[in-house]
Amino acid sequence: MILGHMQCGQGQNALILKNATRRCVVKLCYFCGVLNACASVIALEEGRIVHDKITKKGCEFDVFVGSSLVDMYAKPGNTKDD
Repeated sequence: MILGHMQCGQGQNALILKNATRRCVVKLCYFCGVLNACASVIALEEGRIVHDKITKKGCEFDVFVGSSLVDMYAKPGNTKDD
């Protein structure tokens, strides 16, 4: 559902849905969808929280998650770490 909202250009709705599904089993597509939602509405702080969860789960080396992380950080022009 999160990815569906993203495909329809509804990044804000995707983030709202993300907050409602915190107890669901987390899959890689979930991370990608949330990161894409964060990138679309430039929610960098929310994206950093998700990035922390990705690192804790050991998923940061997945190629799709990694691409979504790069996109999320690069969209607002934040290619350097603060």
